[in-house]
Amino acid sequence: MLIIQKKTNTMLNMSRWLLVCLLPFLFLACKENTTETEPQLPVTRRLNRVLVYQNSATEMRAEYENTSLNYAAEESGTQLRLSFFTNYPAGSDGISFQIPVSRLVPGRLGVYTLGSLPNPSTGAAQLDYRFAVSNTRTAIYQSGTTRVEGSLEITAYNAAKKTISGTYTVRLPDVFDPFDTAMIPARRCTFTITGTFANVPVTQQP
Repeated sequence: MLIIQKKTNTMLNMSRWLLVCLLPFLFLACKENTTETEPQLPVTRRLNRVLVYQNSATEMRAEYENTSLNYAAEESGTQLRLSFFTNYPAGSDGISFQIPVSRLVPGRLGVYTLGSLPNPSTGAAQLDYRFAVSNTRTAIYQSGTTRVEGSLEITAYNAAKKTISGTYTVRLPDVFDPFDTAMIPARRCTFTITGTFANVPVTQQP
């Protein structure tokens, strides 16, 4: 009888010891099963453009949103580049911003003024705006050749997921008419381009 009791106590102690050892693993297993994956937020983007002619009531408007507006975001050792563009004839507009790494603020969040004549380097971001009038002809307006007003604002940057969000406002006052091939006398017009983007993935370039 004493021997049986001793064996019973020994088995009970071993069971308790095994339970104590297994508790951490059971806890981790439950934690892994209950942890939910953070959902991937949808990529959204919008671009609005208004072209107004001087001394005229004529204007041309366009709006692109999501699937009608392509996007690309790339970061390298030298710059961050954001682009939003359409494919002619479905659309005429394409805009891109280049920010040198040296001009990026910590965390990326902030307002970046656009470079403009007469001194484009004073702007933190350089602009490239293109307006297609046909399959073979595109008017190009850049910080280095055009008077530019406006800014790009980065409102969110997820360093872990490499996604970026923000807004932009661009005004190109008193520029040449993209439809005027002769340019004698040159018709003048003003472009206003505004847009928003959210959760755009940023690809890393060498």
